[in-house]
Order: sequence, then C-alpha cells, then structure tokens
Amino acid sequence: MKTLNINSDYIGAISSILCLIHCMLTPVFFLFQADIWFLNNEYNFSWDLLNCLFLIVSILAVHRSIRNTSNDNIKRIMFILCTSLSLLILNEIFAIFLIPEFFIYILAISLALAHIYNLNYCRCDDDNCCSKTIRN
Repeated sequence: MKTLNINSDYIGAISSILCLIHCMLTPVFFLFQADIWFLNNEYNFSWDLLNCLFLIVSILAVHRSIRNTSNDNIKRIMFILCTSLSLLILNEIFAIFLIPEFFIYILAISLALAHIYNLNYCRCDDDNCCSKTIRN
C-alpha cells in the first residue's frame, strides 16, 4: 500500500504562487481580449470563479497550517494575511473600493512566504501531524 503525505504548507504556498501568477497574467489576457473569444465580455464570471477557487484552497491550507504549527506568531501572521487577502479578493469581485492590484500581489507573496517559513516550525509530537496521510 502506497502512502502519500500532503502538507498544508506546500499546498498553501503553491496556491498562493498560482494566485499571484493568475493575478499578474489577467491584465495581459485582457490586453489581448480581441484575440481570445471567451474574454469578450466586460464582466467575466469565470475569472471570479478562479479567484474564489484560489481563495478557498488558501483558506483551507491556512486553517490546517494554523492548527498544526507550534509557532504562535506564525499563526497570527498567517491568519492576518489570509483574512486580508480574502477581503481584497472579495473587494475585487464585488468592486466595492478601488484598490490597486499591487496589494494583492504583496499579500499573495507574503502568504506563500509564511507557508514556506512555517515548514520549518511545524513541530509536533507525531511525525505526520502536519501532513494528512492518504493511503492508496
């Protein structure tokens, strides 16, 4: 039987980096919207769904990382970063305030770095407490 360990910090870091890439490439796609048939609408629901997908994965990864880390400061930092990023993404979806994309980039990078930093502070009594074990 093969065992696969999934660490929430790896998932969170990858999700944050993919979110950052998505946020950076979106303006490029809109520049070439005449060539891309599915971006011809002024408002495109699929981009918001992708934002929500990254947001949900990030929230789940942060929740699991906060439960498993032994460093109280990283718990607070990850919670603040995730909450701030969530609020900014929801603000972008609903267009409540005009906030530059730059802040989303900074928060996504910071959250990815927090997950990477947390990999060093995930100290538990059990070797697999920071990983969810999946058996095939």
